Amino acid sequence: MKQLWPTIILCIVATCSYGQSLEIGYSPNSSTVWATTPDVSHFTMGVNFYETGVFTAYVRYVRLTFQKTYWDETGQIIADTHDALFFIPLKFRYENGRFELFQRSGLGRFFEHFPTVRGMKTHFILEAGAKFRISNHTYITLVYSHISNGYRSRLNPGVDNFVPSFVVSF
Repeated sequence: MKQLWPTIILCIVATCSYGQSLEIGYSPNSSTVWATTPDVSHFTMGVNFYETGVFTAYVRYVRLTFQKTYWDETGQIIADTHDALFFIPLKFRYENGRFELFQRSGLGRFFEHFPTVRGMKTHFILEAGAKFRISNHTYITLVYSHISNGYRSRLNPGVDNFVPSFVVSF
């Protein structure tokens, strides 16, 4: 039940606020474009409360789940599910009709050290993606997402995912 609280809180905030959009996405497996961690699924749900120019008030819940068990160089197990909340204040975009290219970045905090106790709780997120408008209030996106601690601890595997998402605007 402890794992569900961030999702429940984000759903309540999304339905009680006058936000701009709700985004839900899932990637079944990670890639190793920039980061080095394979076999991690990525579930994401975010609420964009406000957006103007390059500034945005975007809150994102992320759940990373290791599909296999790994060990770091000290023998600690890298596995299980890790939950985090990210605040994404910056978004750069280029719009052309129904199509939009964007880049967004922010900071987040895992509820426990990621991926082991040798990792950190605070991480950054960098994303680049494309959004296609289906109708006035619905969009589909494909987002490259990179989560890392920026080599600020002894353990920094980083996670890369290509996350397809569905977006509903209010």
